Amino acid sequence: MLTKDLLRYHIAGKRIKPDLIDVKDSRLLYFAERLISLYEESISLRRKELDELLKVEINSKRDQKLAKGIVKVLDDRSEYSLAGETPFPALREKLFALSAEMIRNGKLPENMEKFRTESLANVLAGFPRGEVYGDLPENECLLRVRKTFPEELLERYNMELVRSLLLYSSRMEITAGGGEVQELRRVFKYLKFFRLLCRASSLPGKKKGDEEKFSFVIDGPAAILDNSVKYGLLLAGFFPAVCRLPEWEMRSEITLAEGKSHLLKIDHTSGLKCHFENMGAYIPEEIRLFAEYFREKSLFWHLTERSAFRKLPGGENIFADFTFEHSVTGRTFDLEIFHLWHKSRIEERLKSMEKGELKDYLLAVEKGCVKKDPVLSEKLSSSPSVLLFSNFPGVENVCKFLDKASADFLPEQKKKKHRK
Repeated sequence: MLTKDLLRYHIAGKRIKPDLIDVKDSRLLYFAERLISLYEESISLRRKELDELLKVEINSKRDQKLAKGIVKVLDDRSEYSLAGETPFPALREKLFALSAEMIRNGKLPENMEKFRTESLANVLAGFPRGEVYGDLPENECLLRVRKTFPEELLERYNMELVRSLLLYSSRMEITAGGGEVQELRRVFKYLKFFRLLCRASSLPGKKKGDEEKFSFVIDGPAAILDNSVKYGLLLAGFFPAVCRLPEWEMRSEITLAEGKSHLLKIDHTSGLKCHFENMGAYIPEEIRLFAEYFREKSLFWHLTERSAFRKLPGGENIFADFTFEHSVTGRTFDLEIFHLWHKSRIEERLKSMEKGELKDYLLAVEKGCVKKDPVLSEKLSSSPSVLLFSNFPGVENVCKFLDKASADFLPEQKKKKHRK
């Protein structure tokens, strides 16, 4: 991601337009090639040494903000050594205490080299490579840089420029169509995986026979009171998934200065490309671990691969996080997870369930959503369709919840037989 000082854009009326670069520009391609070579030839150099070499390249460019931005993108694809488990502060404290004691006692060594190799040998041995300040960022060593091609680096810069602007978004609207249903479903899945607060609706074609399109309205980090930085990173992480669609348009309200919002509008003609590796198979760690543990521990309930797509009467589409099926009865339930920033949609979902628009549908709600809201807390606690959790739903609790819901959701006649 680009820091705020590296953002390049211009304001035209009420619009904000990112200054995307021409990825075919020969001069920029040459600059990108030199940067990549410089990084590849600087393996094992300290960060401060690499920075000195980069200054020469950056200063050679007229647009230094652009040059620094491209460097930042490449640097984000690089890996540096870290302090690891070495207790640098404690070792330095021991070293300085020993030196201070000698100064107080007036026992300064005549031969400093001999003093280091003999008296301080045990203390200095604890510092990797003898670096007393090896834990400072400028002393980190470049370990590797991911393989990157010049044109790819410029494409990644354009993507990062747009993604970084989205960190200041208060609202994002996406219209998508022209692709296979599976591609749109994948976008819906990413919306859920990134825990974004979204309202998705179907849009009928303007003319008879036109393909159906989908509209996504996503609240941005500027509209979220809690964890807005984390939410902004999730929103920026999701956006490349949209760029994989053949046709799309994104509109977003960007607020870079207090009280001043501008419209960012961009579509598939912008040439933005998603370079995320294996993005179609991406599953967040917490989702993956839950699924693995659930399959290991649950005896009768199983996760199904069915895409839990539900369409409400008003045209809104909703997607559950998990679909469970009972191996004996064949009963299925969709489970939708609501985290703290999804709180505003809980009441809507409950009303749809009460109206019978969502059958065999369950909610898992983070406890933070009901904090300081006794009315909502009472409503959720008394509902057999709601499971309250902290951080992420536990497998054992979900299994018990499914068993109870399965019994509670039985038709009345079957309930009587079940009781007998």
